[in-house]
Amino acid sequence: MAAGASPQARLTIRDAFERFEATVSPDDSRQFSTTELKDVRDAALQIETQLAARQSLRNMRRLQPFLDGLEHYSKSVEILCNGTPYLSWIWAPVKLMLQLSADYLKVFEKLIEAYGKIADALPRFDRLSAALKENHDFQAVLAIFYADILEFHRRAYKFVRRKSWSILFTSTWAGFDSRFNSILASLAYHSELVDKEAHSVHIAEAKQWRKLQTELEDKKEKERNAAQLINVMSWLGLSGIAQEDELDRILRLCLPGSCDWLIKHTKIDLWLKDSPTHSLIWLHGKPGAGKSVICSSLVQSMEKQKINVFYYFFSYRNSAAETSTRLLRSLTAQVIQKFPDLAGYVHDEYVLSHSTASLRALRKLLPNLLISAQSSRLVIDGIDECDPDEQKFIIEHILELLPTGTSSHICKILVSSRDVPTVSRNLRKKTKIATEISLSREHQSVDNVIECFIQKRLLELQDDIGELEHDGAVVDNTRRTLAEKANGKHGMFLWVHLVLVSLETVHSIRELHDIVKTIPAGLPELYNRILARICDERNPRDRDKALRILKWVCFSQRPLKKFELLNGIALTPENTALDGNSTVVERVLDVCKPLIEERPDSAIVFVHFSVREFLVTSQAMTTIKKIEAHHDIAFACATILMSGFDLLRPGLTEGDCLMQVASGLYGLVPYASEYWVEHLLTYAYCVGTLDQSHPLMLHFSQVREKHDQLSTMLKNGENGAASLGGYPSQDQLDKRLGLLAHLPVHQLVHDTLRVRWMSNQEAYESGKDAETYALHHDRTFFSRLTNTFNNFVLQLLAEEDIPGVTKDKLAALKRSYASSAFRCRYSSCPNASVGFASDQLRTQHEALHLRRQFCKTPTCSWSRIGFQNRKGLEAHMRNFHGEKKTVPIPSKVRRTLGNRDCEKDEDLPDSTAAPSPPPPTGAGLEAEIADVGNALCDLHMDTLPEKFKKEGPDWHAVFNPRVRRVLDVNLIHDLPCQNVVLCVRFSSDGLYLATGCKRSATIFDVEMGLSIVRLEHGATYIRSVCFSPDGRNLATGGDDKVIRVWDIEARQIRHQLSGHDEEIYALDFSRNGLFIASGGFDRTVRLWDTSTNQQVMVFTADDGFFSIAISPDNRFVAAGSLDSSVYIWDISNGRLVEHLEGKDGHKASVYSVAFAPNGKDLISGSLDKTIKVWELSMPPENIPGTGWMVGKCIKTFEGHKDFVLAVTMTPDDAWVLSGSQDRGVQFWDPNTGVAHLRIQGHENAVVSVATSPMGNIFATASADMCVRIWRYSNY
Repeated sequence: MAAGASPQARLTIRDAFERFEATVSPDDSRQFSTTELKDVRDAALQIETQLAARQSLRNMRRLQPFLDGLEHYSKSVEILCNGTPYLSWIWAPVKLMLQLSADYLKVFEKLIEAYGKIADALPRFDRLSAALKENHDFQAVLAIFYADILEFHRRAYKFVRRKSWSILFTSTWAGFDSRFNSILASLAYHSELVDKEAHSVHIAEAKQWRKLQTELEDKKEKERNAAQLINVMSWLGLSGIAQEDELDRILRLCLPGSCDWLIKHTKIDLWLKDSPTHSLIWLHGKPGAGKSVICSSLVQSMEKQKINVFYYFFSYRNSAAETSTRLLRSLTAQVIQKFPDLAGYVHDEYVLSHSTASLRALRKLLPNLLISAQSSRLVIDGIDECDPDEQKFIIEHILELLPTGTSSHICKILVSSRDVPTVSRNLRKKTKIATEISLSREHQSVDNVIECFIQKRLLELQDDIGELEHDGAVVDNTRRTLAEKANGKHGMFLWVHLVLVSLETVHSIRELHDIVKTIPAGLPELYNRILARICDERNPRDRDKALRILKWVCFSQRPLKKFELLNGIALTPENTALDGNSTVVERVLDVCKPLIEERPDSAIVFVHFSVREFLVTSQAMTTIKKIEAHHDIAFACATILMSGFDLLRPGLTEGDCLMQVASGLYGLVPYASEYWVEHLLTYAYCVGTLDQSHPLMLHFSQVREKHDQLSTMLKNGENGAASLGGYPSQDQLDKRLGLLAHLPVHQLVHDTLRVRWMSNQEAYESGKDAETYALHHDRTFFSRLTNTFNNFVLQLLAEEDIPGVTKDKLAALKRSYASSAFRCRYSSCPNASVGFASDQLRTQHEALHLRRQFCKTPTCSWSRIGFQNRKGLEAHMRNFHGEKKTVPIPSKVRRTLGNRDCEKDEDLPDSTAAPSPPPPTGAGLEAEIADVGNALCDLHMDTLPEKFKKEGPDWHAVFNPRVRRVLDVNLIHDLPCQNVVLCVRFSSDGLYLATGCKRSATIFDVEMGLSIVRLEHGATYIRSVCFSPDGRNLATGGDDKVIRVWDIEARQIRHQLSGHDEEIYALDFSRNGLFIASGGFDRTVRLWDTSTNQQVMVFTADDGFFSIAISPDNRFVAAGSLDSSVYIWDISNGRLVEHLEGKDGHKASVYSVAFAPNGKDLISGSLDKTIKVWELSMPPENIPGTGWMVGKCIKTFEGHKDFVLAVTMTPDDAWVLSGSQDRGVQFWDPNTGVAHLRIQGHENAVVSVATSPMGNIFATASADMCVRIWRYSNY
């Protein structure tokens, strides 16, 4: 480097270079180091030629200022880069970005736009003197410019070098907006320092400013990413046992090294390789063959190898909820957790447009996420444990995730199940590429593992068996016998496990020999042998207890904790009171071993899903019948609820309640409160017909009576529950409800279902809010009972000594609730009665139910950051947007909007909306009114004098208090429509109004306000309509690229004009009726001869057109373009006579243009929120086609808060009317540029405004699906 180079500046440049270089591939790095600025210019020209050949020409002139700025900058900064590769890296990435994005025009536009903004922020380095370049302070600023430019290149490079970057670009780039704005702000800040010359450059201050700005953006980015991740996980709506927990549970069953044989299997080895072969493996075996353990071990092995693996273990314990939707939600969540930066894409592309994570949305989303993962493996275990009707769809949706032949990513799937027809038929029918691994055929490997398993378990039993022998011969003989018999079972780990468990209860050598010798051959036989023991007719009391246990474990709605199950089995039709004499001890559960087991969280479950499957079939010697089980469980729930009501009785002291809860007699209350309705309805559905004399109905009648008595007692001193809004239908609640319509319990069931349904419709800001809502609106006492019980449990857990409660009882209660005391407070959550071990865990879980409240305006930064609560969002929407829906602007058009944030939102702290300024009062009123300028929406209706406002039933108007009021306005007709209306147009005689919306155009009688003609259209949306001058025909154009000319009287299409390659946005008839002009997104304006219906002229530009207008004298056609300019062509010769752009032109897409009736002026409205009036100097009228028109911007109207979507002018040239995304319509004086009137008459953006040729009537159309006709008059 040169001797005069600043060390500080050199360090800044080196750090920026090394940070960027670390993200660049070696090949790209070599290319960057050898690329000259001329190479970039040549590449831009080559791309321009390629785009032109594809008829996708873009305005590459926008890149020129950026390249020129880099050239000037490079001459200034070269003193700091001599002898290094640093200099070329400020321009070399541009070449790569353009080449990679040229095939993706939306991405290409974003990059060009970004480069243009950087160019605007660069100072004029070409003006700097040579002496200034030696100044160290100035060099430090130059180095910061280098760092900022490379930071942009670094982030853009990460975009385009990512897998599937073109799919994720829009949302990912949107998330980068704030970071990019920070870079622009830094460039602008330091540009100002450069412009002040060296004597005023404060380097320390500049460094500190940049550091603070970077820290602020880092913080905002982290908060935004965290908020999006939370919202996405909430949208996915996962609940119940997490797959990670299920994986850990299964891994605990795995003998170390026992599954290594499969990991080394040739087929698995090929499956793990990133090759196109072995993309689908089906691992199958008999029940209890260890498939789940094998899959969990395989997952663990892949995680250790850093392979992207995503998994799902289906479980019979929740078979009703195990669906394709749940599977895809879980896999989607795992991918997002693995790659958190995908949360922004999911949030922007799916969460904001899909109210729920539907199956259709997930089937589209998950493949895109897997593409981003580049290489992934999916392990799906236990499909056969799902509902048989669901298995077909699960397999179908799993197979959709396999890449096609043209895909560049790798995604391989392993499916594990039994070889049952519902699985095998669908797997083999759907695909020929499945590779099978049958555990029955891998007997040698499996048998070796089983022998190790037997030996390990027998060693664990050594102490018990050792009491019966002295030399160990019995153990060795048992091991050999079990191994020999197990080998014939083809890997039946479950069979071996059950046999070994039965050995735990032997009491003699003879008994041990008998058990081993007479072991049944298969699982069904073994199950029946166990059933014969536990359901021994000779011991009826134990048999009854065993059957009650099996009923509860089979048909409870969730796995019951041990203390809940003990309460449940103690309550029977014969025993309707639970007290110290009727409770059962824990060891009663031993009678059902080894069919059941206790999980670490104390839940009692079957040892394997095949146990339940066996018990409910005719194979079992004692079948557990569904109808009997639900009867008994419903009866027990009714009993415990009646006992629980005692906790709510007035007069009962807190100490008494604590003693009762501590007794352990109410442990089933949360389960009963949540599921009593389900058990009762299921029983009613199985029975079909119930009458009041039925024992169960008599029991529930007692529940109703006790509930009503409690209601009478409590309402003596309290108001009842708040009234719920809305009346859901019986089908919305539960179709089975009608089975109870004639019974007293019906109303109680109905009210319970209703409060749950209504609670699910609400959006809460916390779990406490959800709990409060249920308590406040529940007409029954079940919510209060559950809440009261839970509060007493928490109070007991927090105390060391409770009067009247022994320490042993208190310790037992704490053990019972150690993992479940803190219950989720969202009624729709499966964990509502399951619980968590701590308030912190519950809060973390409840956060998944919370959805941050996001601004619905896609261009607003708060649409990605969001608010913690509705109040913040409501204040934000009220202050900056109002409650609006999205205007149906196609995605192709929205590309101009995606990089724009709502300027007013950027300074708001996270999660807090800026408060509305208080209405002015007293002496401050006049000053406040005088300050609003043309932003009439800032006027406060409450304090505005009466003469400056007018209110209708659902609309209001404000008049500018700074000028004399000369206007009045009234609503004439409100024309409701079924869809968003995109355009309105009057006939030339003003008698009719045409509207265009989704798939149809409608013509209204203006005087009557009635629909008289409806014309069905093929386009998704009709974006433009226009009457012929004689009023006989109507031209329509829209998304299907075809212009239709309709005979209005006949209601038939007269002509179809085809030629546009993309959507048609604008139509206009010439006043003489000889031509129709059309403009579309294909970057053309086309002129059609109405006599021949042929295209006679095509005008082209660099971008699409939103609006066109033919001049009153039929000589010119003007068009507003996506490239922010207005084009004007001479119709006689097709020559472009004026192009309105430049420093006086618009800064964003021109969405509407209109000639003034005088033909000398042109009005344009733009997405830059402004309206411009252009004075046009015409060529001599008597010499068509001569000379060039000169357009001059003579007025710019500013006052709208959002995009200007429509402009027009009254027939007398007196007023300019504009419609905006801010929902307002404003009247402007074209001579002064002052806004006189603002009408707030729509709930959404005003997308079209038209004036009647006959005067003082105008119409407005909005995205609120409403068209309104108004009359304005002199005041």
